[in-house]
Amino acid sequence: AVEPEKNLITFRVIEGDLMKEYKSFLLTIQVTPKQGGPGSIVHWHLEYEKISNEVAHPETLLQFCVEVSKEIDEHLLSEE
Repeated sequence: AVEPEKNLITFRVIEGDLMKEYKSFLLTIQVTPKQGGPGSIVHWHLEYEKISNEVAHPETLLQFCVEVSKEIDEHLLSEE
């Protein structure tokens, strides 16, 4: 789902490797312009339900989110 007025994007995973370990997986990204200066603040929200307690939390996906945010930031700053 895309909500342009809120600068919000929501992804629901419906199939693939993640669904082998999680019953549900929802990823929300919201961007808020910084007050008093250029740039924005990005909030990533991961909501998931593990199939069992033996399944690890998705720490590697969190690191991926950090790297994607850094690359987007570098790209946007290079265009200014």
